[in-house]
Amino acid sequence: AMVSSVLSAYACYAGSENQPPRFVRELDSVPQQGGYIAPTPLLHVVESEHSCYAGEECVLPLFAQDFHMNSNGCSNPDNSQKCNGQRASGPVGATYTTLTRSTGCASTEFPGLPEAKFQSCDVVQIELAAGWDTGGAMLVAAHCANNANQQCNRDSDCPGSTCSGNQPSEAIQGTASRICESHDQLQNGGAVKCYYKETFALNATGDYAIRCFTAKDPHGDRLYLPTMGALPTDHPEVHDGICSATKNPGRDCDVTSSTFDASQAASLAQRLTCRSLPMCFKIKISGKTPKFVAPTPLQANSYDDAGQLVAGRTDVAACEGHALDLTIAAMDENEGDGVRIFVEDRDVDTRLSNAMNIQLRDILAGEPTYNLDFFSSTSMPFEAQCAGTSEDISFLAYGGQRFGANSKQDTILALDESSPKSVFSQYQTQVKFRTKAVLAVNYTLNISHGNGIIARQAVTAAYLAMRNLTDTETCYDTSNSSEKARCREKILNMDQTICAFAYDNSRIRHGRWVGKTDPNSPSTNWALRDHSNGDLASPMHCWRIRLQAPPVFVTNWQKTSTPFNPSYNIEDWNGELLSSVSGGDERHQRLILIRIGEELSFSFVAQDPNPADTVEILILDDPGLPAGMSSSGTLCLFRAAGATAGAGMCSAQDLVGVQSGFQTKLKQVQSVCSKARLQLSWKPAA
Repeated sequence: AMVSSVLSAYACYAGSENQPPRFVRELDSVPQQGGYIAPTPLLHVVESEHSCYAGEECVLPLFAQDFHMNSNGCSNPDNSQKCNGQRASGPVGATYTTLTRSTGCASTEFPGLPEAKFQSCDVVQIELAAGWDTGGAMLVAAHCANNANQQCNRDSDCPGSTCSGNQPSEAIQGTASRICESHDQLQNGGAVKCYYKETFALNATGDYAIRCFTAKDPHGDRLYLPTMGALPTDHPEVHDGICSATKNPGRDCDVTSSTFDASQAASLAQRLTCRSLPMCFKIKISGKTPKFVAPTPLQANSYDDAGQLVAGRTDVAACEGHALDLTIAAMDENEGDGVRIFVEDRDVDTRLSNAMNIQLRDILAGEPTYNLDFFSSTSMPFEAQCAGTSEDISFLAYGGQRFGANSKQDTILALDESSPKSVFSQYQTQVKFRTKAVLAVNYTLNISHGNGIIARQAVTAAYLAMRNLTDTETCYDTSNSSEKARCREKILNMDQTICAFAYDNSRIRHGRWVGKTDPNSPSTNWALRDHSNGDLASPMHCWRIRLQAPPVFVTNWQKTSTPFNPSYNIEDWNGELLSSVSGGDERHQRLILIRIGEELSFSFVAQDPNPADTVEILILDDPGLPAGMSSSGTLCLFRAAGATAGAGMCSAQDLVGVQSGFQTKLKQVQSVCSKARLQLSWKPAA
């Protein structure tokens, strides 16, 4: 927001060669020749809308700068004695004395606003504006962070430190708390940096405060001293023209100076004390948003397909046969606030979305994404290439479940819809708040449930012929090639991303709209709309559930590569692991007979259902290899994206992370070494 000047009774005459100071955005530019201030973008555009937390000290910087004005109406170098000769006009002043406002005070050498080019050497003060609510506000002159007694306007005034100190210091502040003043030692005056400070009560959360300030240049003219006689009883004390004798000794506003003469200062009428128009801050008094806390996994470890780190997303593993370890917890720093968590799958194929979700998410039905709702019990037919079947047998639903606080909230819309919406609208009965909200996500990747992992379909030639199907996706193949060993392959569905917000109940507690003004604006990406509706909400955090399963030995239809017992039933295999008892399971073993002097070669093939994983086939040391047997070592079997005959693999497309508005889809991908072969050769010697 831009600065808002409030017109009021602040009109004054600044003198024939003077103007009141003005508020600026910063004071980073050090005065150059003649005090020239090079124009910078937005220098005279001051931010006026701010936010501060209730119960914590609100600290906001203020900058005021005074520009010298010549009698011709143009800003030019200040040649007064107070500048100690450092702002000598030289050719600059000579040039400017021939200019007037009617000509625009134009100069190619010194561009800028006609009235704001050359910083003066006047004392500058910032004060709390009279007639406005000041609350518990105070003003403090800025000082170096490493030295509370060294006043500053910019970081360059603080070698080895920054101009960010804001603690009251007797040396540079005196006892004043409603006014701060420039220091003669900083470029001989003409500018000041101050800090506004105030602490708002907790019960003001959600309210707004208006704090107004004025800047002035005291010149010792608007002043009554006891020697001038008594003021009328109803007349306020007048001291607008006074400055600090410690910080600005010998100035025309130093009433302790032996040369001070208030009547003379007023009679000269060249430089007279004058206030700026008020500059007001609109301060929203905010509460702290809830935060996700331990044991919530929040690591920055999630990268998209382009290798870019996705902000606000954490990868968690769902390993086959093991329960997902995902517990989400949140708390609020504001004492008394309740907290709730809502977690959902925000990226679902539109064919599975209900009308409400489609409307909430501004989604138009497009190409199928095959992205199931992680928390739903509904599934759909999948492409044969990705489901390992010639009949579009589907993956089953993931069936993830929520347990714990607020686990019954099943839609992001939390308000009771039975009455008109207002600041006092109640929540639905299933919405629950806790001091510390803890929500667990329950899910176990299980091939027997088909909830994210299935076995490639094994069928007979007769079955294919009866249904007029082709062998493109199943494990059936008449060749004896290890390249086509697809029986017993496991196939994973796409990784799932679920997202959560943590909310407080501050709207109900304080009876005000505390949160975002318009959390569900059409200009906000649908995926980031939190529907907080007056409450405070945390930033959205997402978890990508990475489906993981171990590699398995696979074989061809003849069960020769990898060698399996001819009686081993691959058609009914449902993902069960091979027995690991001593000696193995004879039901699975193939007995291979070989004569002395005869050469034999056979292969072991293994496949990992994760396309990006690398398989390595190792030979156990016990019993090891018989004498004369050789091993090829692990040989990767490359699988191209979109390959025919069922060789390809599928996974979730994730190109630009959560900022994409989601719409993640299942796509075919290549795999370098998720499938591998090991060749053993042996010619037993006599």
